[in-house]
Parts: sequence; C-alpha cells; structure tokens
Amino acid sequence: MKVDLGRIIARGFMCVSIALVSASEAGATPVDLTTLTVGYNNGTNFVPGVPPGWTNIQETNLLSISNGSTLGDGPHNGLYLGTADQVVATVQITTSLANPFSGTFGGFFIDTSSGFFGIGVGASGLAEQYGFNDSPSSVYQALSGYTGGPLFLELIRSSSSFSAEYSTDGIAYNLLYQQSGLSGSSSLDLTSFGATAGETINFKNLDVAATTAAPEPASLALFAIGLAALGGIRRRNANSVG
Repeated sequence: MKVDLGRIIARGFMCVSIALVSASEAGATPVDLTTLTVGYNNGTNFVPGVPPGWTNIQETNLLSISNGSTLGDGPHNGLYLGTADQVVATVQITTSLANPFSGTFGGFFIDTSSGFFGIGVGASGLAEQYGFNDSPSSVYQALSGYTGGPLFLELIRSSSSFSAEYSTDGIAYNLLYQQSGLSGSSSLDLTSFGATAGETINFKNLDVAATTAAPEPASLALFAIGLAALGGIRRRNANSVG
C-alpha cells in the first residue's frame, strides 16, 4: 500500500492551524445564570444549597445574592469549565450599597486545582485576592483606581498566568493586578460573604470564553522537525524505488 506522506504532512499542518485558530478566535458567550451550581460551607465541609438566612435568586442574565443574617459565608455559584486553561470571564456588578462599597461582601473568582484568584468587592472598593493550595495564607489587598459608578469585572487566565481588570463602561478595562502560578482545570465562583444583614450583590450578564491552550512554540518546533524527518524518509524511499 502506497502512503502519501506529503498529504499526511499537509493534513498535520491543517490540524495545527485549526487548533491555533480555535484558541485565538474563540469569542465569549453569554452564560445562563440559572445553570450555575449552588453550594456553601456549613462549617465542616462544602454542601449543596443556600445557607440559612440567605437568598440566592438565579435568572437568565441576573444572579442576586442577599444576606438576611450575620452569617459570614454565603452561597457560592459555580460553573465548571473543565480542563480549559485559557479563560476570559466578564460580569457586571451592582449592589444595594453606595459606591465605593461600604462592606466587604462579595467576589468574582476563578478556582483551579492548585489555587484561586479573583476580585473582592468591599469597603475600599475592590480588592486583589488570590491564593495557592500549597501556601498557608492567601493575598487580600485593597486596590486603588475604582471610585464608584458602573462596575464591570474581568478575569483572565492564560495557562499558569492570571490577571484581573475592571471597567466602568464594559469596553475599556484597567489592569488591577497580574500574577502566575496556577495549574489544573478551571471553575468560576460568584459569591457573597458579607456579614451585614440586608446586603445585596447582583451579578449581571456573565460572559465566558474558555479553551485549552494552543501548541506552544517549542511544541510546534518539535512538530516541524518531525515533519522534516518524514520528508527525508519519503525522499529516500522514492530514490530507492527509482
């Protein structure tokens, strides 16, 4: 049976090209907020449902979390993104409180198997929050820049690197911080942990783009070397036949 290695090589390049386009051109899509999974920490472990004293209202484009007690940790609304390590997630935030926010009571996060990162919404406006499973403590640091008005948050993960941004118009985003060190699968977490009764935080219009990483340059280089070797084999076979 005659094997056309030239055709195999062409198809190989085509597959790599498709993978690169899929990762780089994948656009964000709206998320139906009624599909988020709800759970909370009952003091011992994480269980499904809404903690006592809280309300968690899910609509297609709106998630509204309210605290009816002084219980500090409210419901977590999660969306598992699988093995995706290229993630861009945006959401609009509104609250029942004046801006800047007068209580540390909410957050927008991406969790991975090695840690988490995100933006806390609180007394000083916005806060940098991230941590790693192999570290005994996480980072919580107030951030300057945002002073009130409409608020849009954006979280970006690119393999091990991650960053957080905010916007007041949903178009032009300002960098809050960037770090690295994450690995594993990705999950979104929209939550409230305010300890003041009557606080409400609303998440609106969640959009997510999630893909797996395209081949890195080193991988592509190895692929090219392999193709060159195949080409050499084909030429030698042709010469042998001649």
